[in-house]
Amino acid sequence: MFKKHRKKIIAAVLVILLAAGVWLLWRDAYGTSSPSKVTLAVEKVLPLPAAVINGRHFVTLKDLRRNLAATRQFYEGQDFASIGVRIDFTTEEGKKKLKLWERTILDKLIEDKVVSLLAEEKGIKITDAQARARVNQELKRLGRGSVVRDNIKRLWGFDIEDFSRFVVKPQLYRERLAKIAAKEQDLTSLKQRILEAKSALDQGMDFAVVARQYSDAPDAASEKAGAAKWFAAEELAEPVLEAVSAVPAGSYTDVIETENGFNVVWVKEKKQEDGGELYLLKNIIVYKPTFADWLDEQIRRFSIKVPLADYYWNEKTAHVAFAEGELRDFAEEVAENGIE
Repeated sequence: MFKKHRKKIIAAVLVILLAAGVWLLWRDAYGTSSPSKVTLAVEKVLPLPAAVINGRHFVTLKDLRRNLAATRQFYEGQDFASIGVRIDFTTEEGKKKLKLWERTILDKLIEDKVVSLLAEEKGIKITDAQARARVNQELKRLGRGSVVRDNIKRLWGFDIEDFSRFVVKPQLYRERLAKIAAKEQDLTSLKQRILEAKSALDQGMDFAVVARQYSDAPDAASEKAGAAKWFAAEELAEPVLEAVSAVPAGSYTDVIETENGFNVVWVKEKKQEDGGELYLLKNIIVYKPTFADWLDEQIRRFSIKVPLADYYWNEKTAHVAFAEGELRDFAEEVAENGIE
């Protein structure tokens, strides 16, 4: 009987053993905070996911571990004693800090992957060769390529290929995508708001009152809304400098568009000091959405899963969050108190 079904029995046993091996690997990789050496070795060969994006795009455990190792090497290789900072990742608190870094790195890797996917939707493709060309261009500009390479290796453990893939290539995608995102933004409502602010000033409304009603400046809601501050010419964006130079003291400019937003500037006073022009200015600003704002909105379109035991993808915040309460509490404490 056994001989008759021998092949089937052996096949069944092999399937069971394979399934058990896969289960143990999965449990060790995703069910614990400290995977075994065997699992770490497998991660270097197989693209085990640390995050899954839209069901078919991955951030790999290998890349997560590689970046975490680089961060750890950087902090362990520095002498922070002079500023009162102690970095010891072998203590319980140090291990928690390392988990904070791991969460931050995973968040960044997910964001980088989403940026590349969004860029490809727009027809943007950055090759490894283009990323390396940017690195070589910068090394040539600095004129000390070998020193820079040695420093990157010493500080982070990255060779130029690692640096190109994990740092430069994502940055190139961001630069290209940010330009397209800026062109696609609908700024109609923002322009309307700054025009309403200008109209209110034209009708004689007090500048501070208009600032409180229309400005996005951090102090807009306070009693100091639209407060005057001195600026040197070199501190002002070119469009602002051109506009304030063209109007007399005691008057305000027309609407000025800058990279950051739309402005109406009151030129309260001008004076010469140390051979340079100084301006006492009040500003009403309506900010344009930043690339970070745009990206935060876009990332919510994606289905993101994090199978690691210590984390999950928080759809409300669109960021990686801790699954365990103690780490969540520690993260909040660090955020509130800046614990080193």
